[in-house]
Amino acid sequence: MSNAKARMSRFHGIGLAVAVLLVALLVPAALASLAAQGRVITYSYTNIDFPGALITFAFGINDQGTQIVGNYFDSNFDRHGFLLSDGTFSTVDVPGGTFDNSVNHINNRGQIVGQYADSGGVYHGYLLADGIFTTIDFPGAEHSFADGINNRGQIVGEYLDSDGVDHGFLLCDGAFTTIAPIEGTDTGALGVNDPGQIVGFYFDSAGISHGYLLSHGVFTTIDFPGAVHTLVYGNNNNDEIVGRYVTDSNVNRSSAQHAFLLTSGNFITVDPPGWTGRAIASDINNRGQIAGLFRDAAGRHGFLATPVENR
Repeated sequence: MSNAKARMSRFHGIGLAVAVLLVALLVPAALASLAAQGRVITYSYTNIDFPGALITFAFGINDQGTQIVGNYFDSNFDRHGFLLSDGTFSTVDVPGGTFDNSVNHINNRGQIVGQYADSGGVYHGYLLADGIFTTIDFPGAEHSFADGINNRGQIVGEYLDSDGVDHGFLLCDGAFTTIAPIEGTDTGALGVNDPGQIVGFYFDSAGISHGYLLSHGVFTTIDFPGAVHTLVYGNNNNDEIVGRYVTDSNVNRSSAQHAFLLTSGNFITVDPPGWTGRAIASDINNRGQIAGLFRDAAGRHGFLATPVENR
């Protein structure tokens, strides 16, 4: 399964290495406008680059708007998780993990979920809460990934079974539930809001990806108009959904990938300025701020898109 969030025994100690202050690039506003609920909204974009990193991806944002998580690649092309809080970057790597770590989401309580690879190459999801890492492994799975957490502590993610098929899951009150819009096809559960609505994507029998919303036990397919592939990654409590759409039959073709927002029934492309390929909207908070990643002529960056309302 091709997941943009390329991805717990209990570990003590928060394991955060404090880096330098954020030096963000604020690009001009008026770069993405949309009509939503009778208002015109303009986004201002800020690039997110971990100091000294080759590549930075932003995956999750909470309602504070100043806490963003994701991963970055160092000079050896090892991947590390990070937390950006009030302008300061910190590395978040699971003790005992290897060269491949990621932080995928953060809630308003500061609880973090992500994944790491162990020395045997097996991926495990994890929860970091109150400085303690806890492993999240779906029972019997080959690999597990934790992708989203809401303010109630419900966690969603995906696991790979022994047949090589990806499935979404919900972890609630210690119990795992498989999320599968269509049995037997690759599925990921990537985001969950406080009412418990889950978003993600699945591949159909023809290899085409579709986004979905699971609400009150009912799956609704989400397809960006005119796109070949649609993949959904995040949602908020205001029925707003973000993801990416692909205009090529190859879901991984970088030049054909665009970030989108679905709000009030309207699909809007929200590619950052300077986009040259692979823009992904990874998460949206309840203030309408979007975290994501994109590529421009200078490289690959995370981004924060903050709405500015014009009255």
